Amino acid sequence: MNVIPLPISRISSQYQGSFMLSTLQSGQLDLLKVQSQMATGNRLIQASDDPAAATSIERLKQQLAQNDQTKTSLAFASGFLGTADNALASVITQLGQAQSAASSMVSSTNSADARKAQATVVDNIINTIANLANSRYQGAAVFGGANGIDDPFKATAGGYLYQGSTQGQSMLLDNGQSLAYTVDGNAIFGGQSAQVVGYQNLTPGLAPTTRLVDLGGQRGKGVTPGPITITSGATTLHVDLSGAATVGDVVNTIQTALTGAGISANIIRSNTGFRIANTGGTSLTIADDSGATAAADLGLNTTVGSGAVVLTPSTHPRLMSTTPLQALRGWGGVDPAGFTITNGQQTATIQMSGLTTVQDLLNGINNSGTQVRAEINAANDGINVFNNLSGTELRIGENGGQTADQLGLRSFQANTLLSEFNGGQGMAPIGQQSTTVPVTGHVTITRTDGSNFSIDMTGTKSAADILNRINNAPGNSTVTAVMSPTGNGLTLIDTSGGGGNLTLSAGSDFQPNGSTLNLLGAGTGGSFATGNMTFNTDDVKITRRDGSWFTVNFSGLTNVQGVIAAIRNAPGNTNPATQMQASLNAVGNGIQLADPTAPATPGAVLQVQALNASSAPGQLGLLQVPGSLTPGVVNGADVNGLMPRGVLSSLTLLREALNNNDTAGIQRAATLLNQDYKNVSAFHGQVGARQQDVASRQDQNTNDQLALKQSLSLLNDTDMTAAITQFQALQTAYSASLKAAAATQNLSLLDFLK
Repeated sequence: MNVIPLPISRISSQYQGSFMLSTLQSGQLDLLKVQSQMATGNRLIQASDDPAAATSIERLKQQLAQNDQTKTSLAFASGFLGTADNALASVITQLGQAQSAASSMVSSTNSADARKAQATVVDNIINTIANLANSRYQGAAVFGGANGIDDPFKATAGGYLYQGSTQGQSMLLDNGQSLAYTVDGNAIFGGQSAQVVGYQNLTPGLAPTTRLVDLGGQRGKGVTPGPITITSGATTLHVDLSGAATVGDVVNTIQTALTGAGISANIIRSNTGFRIANTGGTSLTIADDSGATAAADLGLNTTVGSGAVVLTPSTHPRLMSTTPLQALRGWGGVDPAGFTITNGQQTATIQMSGLTTVQDLLNGINNSGTQVRAEINAANDGINVFNNLSGTELRIGENGGQTADQLGLRSFQANTLLSEFNGGQGMAPIGQQSTTVPVTGHVTITRTDGSNFSIDMTGTKSAADILNRINNAPGNSTVTAVMSPTGNGLTLIDTSGGGGNLTLSAGSDFQPNGSTLNLLGAGTGGSFATGNMTFNTDDVKITRRDGSWFTVNFSGLTNVQGVIAAIRNAPGNTNPATQMQASLNAVGNGIQLADPTAPATPGAVLQVQALNASSAPGQLGLLQVPGSLTPGVVNGADVNGLMPRGVLSSLTLLREALNNNDTAGIQRAATLLNQDYKNVSAFHGQVGARQQDVASRQDQNTNDQLALKQSLSLLNDTDMTAAITQFQALQTAYSASLKAAAATQNLSLLDFLK
């Protein structure tokens, strides 16, 4: 507070005027500052008023701005998740209706018309759920993942194309944390199938142009070019590979150094590594310089004896988009026949002619119009294919060659698990059913000399089992059993030398339990031939065109190769002249049966029949194709179509099963829908938990915002009571200063002379 003091000494009028003016101006500034504080409500008019407080105020304002942005983001996340929550609740309701339809129609007593009527209901459910899957919030697709622009699911080609992303989106909060708010439609509704996982190692062979950056390296850490040391006798070379970019650069640099030093050795590339030949008189050693790893990465750290040749370990070339197709499988290349892709209503044949690189192949698959996506796997040694259509089955098969198998893309191949067949329903051999009772009890064999022995038939499931029981029976030294030349019966020969007939009779405990063994009776002298045998554990009867037949038991098998082997090696099918050949279909997929016999009667055909009401032959696809253009050949159906697992696929299966009056298909769809119901319910719970998390964060955000505003108010807001009091005091002082100035300015010369 500035007040003009009374003059206490003689000073010049000029100085006195300046002093008074300065005092009055200072008072005016103080008044103006307080007036501004009261008018604006801000304690600080400019940063220099309180630099420390000004810094804190700016920091608090920034935090408030970030807090406001987080508030907006959390509000969006809350609405987004709320939309997802409502959509999933509706999906669960629709799934419950679909489950009820499946349950009511699963009984075989339902008519085909009733099932078709329910198929219409299921079709409406599919459309409703598809619309829910495309729900949006503020224009963003709720179930689209990172792609919020396009509808996640698009009806096309008899299925639903997944256009979303399996990657989600997140928002950055003011505390630096990332909050994921999107929902994965692929995981909920089923958008992609990754079941066609390349099962062949396509690791390419080395070429001179193979880049070092495309090598995994012997240590699995890539290749770091650097200096190496080559020692041959008294000669030591330091070769710098730092400038090498390709395999050809490595070979040329090392060979140039060897030749220049007069060392009798040469290095060339091999399929996956290098070949080093030492024709000199001393050992050749290659090692890394201190701190370098090039030799270890390239597998060159080795010693080659005099006159020896060393093939270095693999450098693990990676499969890249630029890899030549001819370099695949260590320069084994691939069959040029091509392969077929069928996805629902869409079919394409991938022709290999004109394709030169892996990228060409990927483009051919991805642009085939079958709505599939092919990519190099994460290990860079194979190719995976994804089915992007829910509700359709993907099949990749051959086009008369071995291309699909060599690429590891055949969806029905030797190692395919039978448990994956029929959409995961698998195969159920009759011998594995709990209701199947095996043969029990004993059979007595009486020799021609009148002596006898017995064999325990309990648990036998094939003619070969009985053969082994006879030949290894205790007390049997004269009777030998062999497979009959045709069919799956036995021929027994007795060498005991008696005058009777070799006879087989049932023991008191013998029970065939549904098996037809044709085993009992009397032979002629020392010879006895049984009829063809069928067991209640047999799944299929295969009749050749010449009228002979055999049976096959599929119990205990796990993969396609096991089925093929079981048919080839079945009792009654071991004669090379009549052996039924089983293999994979040359075109498409499935198991092929080829009969080498000639027809016994005009028009006789190869026949495949289920035994004991077994469902296994049909589940293997052996009963679903009526015939072939090639006489004596049956091309089995492909029962391993790959469909994305999820709600839309399960509902599509149910609709088709209802339309086709397929009881087994309805049961299968019902099982899948139960799994889908649990899956969607689990995701619904996750969305609810995330909503709670967002709500908690919103509450915390509100509390943080209040605390920040309180802190800002303490630093920046004007204390009105203190300001008004200060203003009044400043006014009084300023008025006094004005009066003092007036009194001083009115002094005359006489006042100074006094």
